[in-house]
Amino acid sequence: MQKYYIETYGCTFNEADSQFIASSLESLNFIETKDPRDADVIVINTCSVRKESENKDYYAIKRLNAIKKDEKVKLIVTDAW
Repeated sequence: MQKYYIETYGCTFNEADSQFIASSLESLNFIETKDPRDADVIVINTCSVRKESENKDYYAIKRLNAIKKDEKVKLIVTDAW
């Protein structure tokens, strides 16, 4: 079974979007993992309206891209702006 990991940055609307993304992945038989190193799909759900969130986004992308175990792992970045 494939696993997904989601990190959320931004406002409460992004939290709701992340819940929707999680539900969608689970409907495709993915299961959640709390460890991104175990994930087949890594999602960074963000909002770049504020500079502070945008800075966190860049760091998260760099950090999570570095821990991908192989090329088969998908890193998906969403932006609500």
